[in-house]
Amino acid sequence: MASSTDYSDMFMHSGSGQHINDTSVDYNLKLLNVLYPSNVHDSEVRSITKEISFGEDDTRLQELYNQIKQPWYARAFSPLTPGSLRGSMFTLISSALGAGILALPHMYKNTGLVLGTIFLIIAALTALWSMYLLSKCSFRTSCHRYSDAVLQLLGERWNLVLQIVLIIYVFGALVSYLITLNQFIAGLVQTFGFVSFNWSNPTDPNYHMTYIVIGALAILAFPLASVKNLSGLRHLTIFSVIAITYIIVTIVWQAPVFYAGLYEKPLEHLKWVNIGLGTISGWANCAFAFACHVNVFPVVAELQHPMEKRTNKIFNRCISVETIMYLCIGIGGYMSTLDQTPNIFTSRELPPNVYVGPNDIFMTIGKIAMTLNLFFVIPVNLNPCRLQLITLFSLEDFKRKNALHYGLTLMILLAAAGTAMVIPNISVVFDVLGGFFATMLSYTFPAMIYLKCTNMRQGHYKRWIVYLIAAGTTIAGFASGFLGLFKAFKLIDA
Repeated sequence: MASSTDYSDMFMHSGSGQHINDTSVDYNLKLLNVLYPSNVHDSEVRSITKEISFGEDDTRLQELYNQIKQPWYARAFSPLTPGSLRGSMFTLISSALGAGILALPHMYKNTGLVLGTIFLIIAALTALWSMYLLSKCSFRTSCHRYSDAVLQLLGERWNLVLQIVLIIYVFGALVSYLITLNQFIAGLVQTFGFVSFNWSNPTDPNYHMTYIVIGALAILAFPLASVKNLSGLRHLTIFSVIAITYIIVTIVWQAPVFYAGLYEKPLEHLKWVNIGLGTISGWANCAFAFACHVNVFPVVAELQHPMEKRTNKIFNRCISVETIMYLCIGIGGYMSTLDQTPNIFTSRELPPNVYVGPNDIFMTIGKIAMTLNLFFVIPVNLNPCRLQLITLFSLEDFKRKNALHYGLTLMILLAAAGTAMVIPNISVVFDVLGGFFATMLSYTFPAMIYLKCTNMRQGHYKRWIVYLIAAGTTIAGFASGFLGLFKAFKLIDA
């Protein structure tokens, strides 16, 4: 049985009681990862560490040794310190758990149960694969930002392309959050009887409320969006996971009631495999749902005792948790509403003969929780956009650092709010962002920089594997992106 202990946190001494300097520590750490890989049993490693003695000044080694001796529950419920494994994992998960997760039931409506599940699993595996590539590039180049690695390995032209892609992607994600938040607020105020307005219909007499709500949301998000360090949000990111978990439990619990009460013969309306133009956009939804790659470099940079084994552990847990969540919300949501599944699942309408509490109280609570969740996701995604703007316009040497930081934050939020006020369709946003920009950030660029920083010879089978996966995901993504543009300009009706 493989050990769950993280052996990269342990150091071997070359002699009992001997003081080891930083250079020796780094060397011995690398040596330990070679001699004692992760499949060594706990008992074997613990028997080795019993023979280790530490010098009086080896406080760093002693702390790591004491950490290894802690039982799993002590490590699991210990304080969430900056750069910890759990803090880094929650940061990546929360940056992916945005508004796109609520579109997954609609993705299943377009693709069918079988094809939608295949799309999600392939997207999960390829997302994990590309995170491995980015992590390797981070260690080999010692770069702490995505753009720095691209600049070092691919040159200035590709770095400029990356910066533009990254800025548009994160900005578009912020727009989608504000649109979704506006939709939540519209549903909540209608549920509680304050005022009724159609958030997506400009001819509605109360449509001006949309402008007020979105503007207020941008201003309220400003304090959290101004946080300078991602690790400072580590406690808030836990709430994002809790909010999504609550919605998933609600959807799965209510799915049988909805399924039985929606139609007399619901099985006739259930689609197993659905092939059509809408199927193409399914890949964009999946790519957008797993896209947290812009934060891989900052997470690696902030990680305590960074090693590839530690980062791989973070990525494995992150993608595993996300996949389970996405399958539950996608399948459960689609089974609840079948061919009546809306673009954003929380906008579902109750069938006349289905009762799940007054005013759909459980999903109403979920909308409130998701509203708070999106507030916490906004600063996590705004941070790389702000950094790229500083790099793109060479503002690193700007003397008034605080004025630059807060000014850019406010500018980005106001620009996103203005765009959200005139955006035509949230599904188009997901298609374009997932198809073009999430695909390039999550698959195309990771493959390009990985191939550049490795020493594999031309024609090596591993290079061909990278080529094939990157080409396949990029083609599928761009097809989804173009479909979104065609829908935006009403060239097709899908």
